[in-house]
Amino acid sequence: MAYDAASPEAQLGSLAESEAARLMAHRGHLVVPIFSATQNTDNADAPLLYRPRGGFVVGPDLLVFSAAGSTWIDVKAKTGPTWRRTHRRWEHGIDRACFEDYEAVGRFSHLPVWILILEEHAPIDSFRESELSGRSAWLTISLSDARQTGEERRDWPGGPASPARRGRHGLGGWLWPRNAMRPWLAGGSAPGGDGEVAAHTPG
Repeated sequence: MAYDAASPEAQLGSLAESEAARLMAHRGHLVVPIFSATQNTDNADAPLLYRPRGGFVVGPDLLVFSAAGSTWIDVKAKTGPTWRRTHRRWEHGIDRACFEDYEAVGRFSHLPVWILILEEHAPIDSFRESELSGRSAWLTISLSDARQTGEERRDWPGGPASPARRGRHGLGGWLWPRNAMRPWLAGGSAPGGDGEVAAHTPG
């Protein structure tokens, strides 16, 4: 499916990227908005990074410099998490192709990668299936933790009802439990800060 920059989802995502960058800069971090360096050669409005030995990978949205070190951060905006009945848990996820590209960026740069999600509607009950509330939340997880706690979903995001929707390159998604994420207090340290950078730097 072609990327539509005018869609409500894309506009919400752009607003979340800009707001996250603004909040981190306000706290004294130097923020490079990689999301603004886009080329639509991959049928998506995404930052493309040229990699060693040719080709490119989709990069995370932000490169953040702080006293703790440098961190890649990809920003997503979600209406809310999804409830997976077979696992009895709330989940978040991204395209598997993008997830693997972010892992490659971490390996090539030797910098940690984090995912930051603006959740428009948080669940009323974080441990059981419930209605979504009107409160929003910023949640974050390191890519390494998302790899360890998550799993591949080949029919994501469309499911059996929408077989044409299978993520970028038709590879499905990578999803992890919402409870594996931690709250990010907007205006606080960037994800991966306060000593967490060294602990999650790829080898």
